Formats: sequence, structure tokens, C-alpha cells
Amino acid sequence: MYYDFLGAKVELIIYVFYKNLPLKSYLFIGLLTLCISLMYMLILIPFIYLFNQNGLTIAVILIILIAFILSKVNHSALKISNFFHQSSNLKLGFYFVLCVLLTAGISYIVSVIICKKRFYN
Repeated sequence: MYYDFLGAKVELIIYVFYKNLPLKSYLFIGLLTLCISLMYMLILIPFIYLFNQNGLTIAVILIILIAFILSKVNHSALKISNFFHQSSNLKLGFYFVLCVLLTAGISYIVSVIICKKRFYN
């Protein structure tokens, strides 16, 4: 029988920090972790196609730069925080999955364009 070892680690870490959460919240935190990981990998793929080994470094620097700029924009952190607190877990889960699918589509399109220009010209 197969048991997801990484999932067990994430669940154990969540349990250590948040012992009194209901099962629904554990599942939501797991979904959030999965979505963020997938989005990071999907953002990383076109950068690796474009910049080879330096793609990881450039992608991380760009993500940090975008996060810094967003934090300096007119109360954006407060607006994002209010949005998360006012939305239900189901709605937030739907938004996270939608963001992953949108990021996957954009990543695929950009990767195809980069590969066509780089390898087929």
C-alpha cells in the first residue's frame, strides 16, 4: 500500500504548529501548500527554458522583487489580508486551484513560444 511520505511530513508539521485545528483546516492548509508549490514550479519552467541554469536564480529574484513592489503599493497587504479573511475556505480553495490552472496555461504558452524561437529557428 502506497503512503505519501511528503504529505505525512506536511501533516506532521501542521499538527506541531496548530494542534487544535479541525480536519477541514488541515486539508485547506495542505491544499494551499500544494497550490503554492505548483505555482512556483510552473513559473520556474519558462525561466529555465529561457535562461538555462540561471533561470532559477532569475525567477527567485523576480518573485522577491514583485512581492516587494506589491508590499509598497497603497495598502495592498491589508487589502489582500481582508480578502482572505472575508472569503470562505471553499471559495479560497477554488481561487487557488483557478490560479494554478491559469498559471499552468500561461506557463505552457510562454514555454512553447520560447522553445519555438530557441530550438526551431
